[in-house]
Amino acid sequence: MRRALAPLSALVLLGCTTAAPPPPPTARDLTPAPSTTISVPAPTPTSAPAAPPPEDHTFVEVRGGEGGFCARTERGSLYCWGSMALPGEMAQRSHDRPVRIEGFPNLKGFTILTGGQIVGWDADGTLFRVVRDDATKPFRVVRGFRVVQPKPEDIAKYTWGLNTPGTAQIVAGSRDCLLSDKGEVFCSLRMEYTDGPYLRVPAPPIRALSDEACGMGVDGGFYCWNLERHETTRFGKPIPGYGVGPMPLKGPVEEAVVAHVRNLGHQLCARRPDGTVFCDDSLVDRKLKELAEGKRVTRLFTGLWNSVCVTREDGVSRCSCSFEKPCVDIEKTYEVLPTVDASLGVAVLPRNVCALGKDHRVRCFGARNGGLLGDGVSRELERAAMVPEITGASEISAEGGVVCARFGMTRVSCWGAIADALHVPRRDLVLPEPAVDAIVGGMPLCVRGAKSGQWYCRNGRFIQGNLKDDFALLVDTRGAAVKDVTVKVHNGVGIMVAKRGGGAGWFYYEANPKPLRVQWFDPKDELANATYLTPFRRAVLADGTAIFQDDSFGDKARVPGKFRALLDAARCVVDEGARLVCMGAPDGPKVMQTEVAEVDTDCARTERGEVFCFDRKATKKGEIAKFRRIEGLPAGAIVQIARDCARTREGEIYCWGSVFDLGDRDPIQHTPVEIAVP
Repeated sequence: MRRALAPLSALVLLGCTTAAPPPPPTARDLTPAPSTTISVPAPTPTSAPAAPPPEDHTFVEVRGGEGGFCARTERGSLYCWGSMALPGEMAQRSHDRPVRIEGFPNLKGFTILTGGQIVGWDADGTLFRVVRDDATKPFRVVRGFRVVQPKPEDIAKYTWGLNTPGTAQIVAGSRDCLLSDKGEVFCSLRMEYTDGPYLRVPAPPIRALSDEACGMGVDGGFYCWNLERHETTRFGKPIPGYGVGPMPLKGPVEEAVVAHVRNLGHQLCARRPDGTVFCDDSLVDRKLKELAEGKRVTRLFTGLWNSVCVTREDGVSRCSCSFEKPCVDIEKTYEVLPTVDASLGVAVLPRNVCALGKDHRVRCFGARNGGLLGDGVSRELERAAMVPEITGASEISAEGGVVCARFGMTRVSCWGAIADALHVPRRDLVLPEPAVDAIVGGMPLCVRGAKSGQWYCRNGRFIQGNLKDDFALLVDTRGAAVKDVTVKVHNGVGIMVAKRGGGAGWFYYEANPKPLRVQWFDPKDELANATYLTPFRRAVLADGTAIFQDDSFGDKARVPGKFRALLDAARCVVDEGARLVCMGAPDGPKVMQTEVAEVDTDCARTERGEVFCFDRKATKKGEIAKFRRIEGLPAGAIVQIARDCARTREGEIYCWGSVFDLGDRDPIQHTPVEIAVP
């Protein structure tokens, strides 16, 4: 059965019109305001943002970016939901309901930059931006922006040249770029939330922006620009650093997008004034016409898994891929959007879509997590909850959103949600040997044959299959089966193995070679002597030394001692005295827990049956990681942990964090949910 799912990728394009550019504005006072900072009080747990008048609920624009959505009302208010960094807050966090953003007065438009920064402008074209000075201060709203336009000699010296106040009147924006009333283009240099300058793009007058660093010129041409210092190539044409180049485009068009449907490179696709569409790649061009089915196309955008999508005059939106069928087969077409009115706009994130209908209401569907539905329902479990209908589990494991349980030696069952989006219903797996005595991971999953001692692993591409051959034997470079090792897996990274007496190797998934050949570290590499190795190349060596390849500050560290395990993200280790010790405090290592029986990823289980998980990493020198105790677990009953799940002596399983680990619901909301503001 086909599953409707949100297309992925960027903000949908601003509609490109063939009308003449707006007339130049009348003269206005460009004297800088006395202060560029708008004071916004930090919210407290007991206070809520002041609600606007009840009639201020008529939405006229919706956009998505980074991990959330925002919608603008007719009266200029801005509401945001999802994972966003809002004024007055110290960090980006999830907002399950729409929050009115203070400090953006009477907006006439807005955009969300690649890094998640909200940028808006008022009727005068004055720019307002959410920025932060440093990690110790809350986010705030500032007015105005500064501009750089480096000359060749500046680029050669790795400088931006003169930094001047921006005086342009902003009238439109898309992704990282802004458009003035005179057709000037200003783009963020991707400095995220810093108060950095914008690049004045040396393009001819532009009338509309696309979601890639490109735009439609007043002269009818299509231009792309380079936001990097070094020369790059777009559609076979070199573009100098911070420069602009014309792109090939056939005739007059209403809007254009840069797609990446095929691995051969980017494709330029466009919509003509008569509603027909075309693409410069012949195969993608044919696919685009199949999507249209002879009907007039009203919107063209990129979607899930690099697919290309259209909205037609009959209200149907179609894409070249679906979540279950990524763009590996361009010959097929999938209708992935449910019936929803998107007459006035549509915003797209990797697993979610929000549509603005002609009734000026916003409706969203897609992944349930992260507050992206804006329905006020939290999809994260603060307290542990028991997985229903499971008892007698002998071992559990988890990875990539999938949880697995072994029952005795003849049955392994898995369930969950890959990337919090693709539902994996609970089911028993066909095993590579009649009996297995160990399991590791989830997506991917490795099992050890009880009789042979050999390890077999499933490639992630076979998670939906259930055949014995979906498992491949783990061997070394000589073809001998890898035995007597500890195995760790990571979705997207691969498999890491370490011998108990010292000696480590890895396997990175590439397609599905069989058997899976482990590459041993060069004897000169210090990790070759590892007895404990994580997928992120953190290790404990045979002499007990801990190796942190990358800590919170990007440093490589070698910590001498007698350690036996370490965590994935926190700079913490377990010593021979069963103590969890964290580094970074000014007065030296600090003991966080005692009687530690086991660690997995970023959680630790004590002999007392308690579980503590890494909650926040250090953000500056002198800080150490923070942990929280997982509530809701039966007292003293936990005997094993696996990521965000734990097993009791009786074989019951408890999970926290994502509710989909319980395996009892589809992680995708298929029916659009209307966004309701206070």
